[in-house]
Amino acid sequence: MHSQRSSGRTANVMLRRRIPFVFMVSNACLLFAATCVTALADEDTRQGQEPGHVQGAAKAPSPWVLLPTFSNNPKLGTAFGGLGAYVRKFDDQSQVSMFGVTAQYTSANSAVAAIFARTSFAGDQHRISVLAAGGIVKNDYDNFLGTGTPVKSDDHLRALVGRYLYRLKNDWFGAQAVFTNYQIVGQTS
Repeated sequence: MHSQRSSGRTANVMLRRRIPFVFMVSNACLLFAATCVTALADEDTRQGQEPGHVQGAAKAPSPWVLLPTFSNNPKLGTAFGGLGAYVRKFDDQSQVSMFGVTAQYTSANSAVAAIFARTSFAGDQHRISVLAAGGIVKNDYDNFLGTGTPVKSDDHLRALVGRYLYRLKNDWFGAQAVFTNYQIVGQTS
């Protein structure tokens, strides 16, 4: 019975350790999707114009994306920050590519940041996605896991994710590599 409680506590601690990383990566993925949809919508609008129609004073859309980010999370608290990215399409057959940076600061005095790139080039034959993330997540527990023990911890977050895809045939791609490192450092009150 005691080992089941201990195992449950261990699983709970592991889940709490993963929340900041999952939160940050999911936030970055949502921002990728939102900016890609915007870039594709702008491109569709430009392609939908009549061939002989020329816009006189209209400017070309900016390749820069600047967004404020806001979120609320039980692990990090209320977070605010921003995302800045450059969007480019390398050729007509390739998907939209994006290069950017994002950062957030939270009400728990935690901070996370990431640099990312998502590229498609050579007629969409090659795709590369890279994410380098880091931060510090500060926690202050008055009653850690119901033990009555107060615990303060500083979680140092570092992640490096890379993916290279080569189109073998039609929609068949190959090769992927991922590396992550998550370190917990704790002090008692």
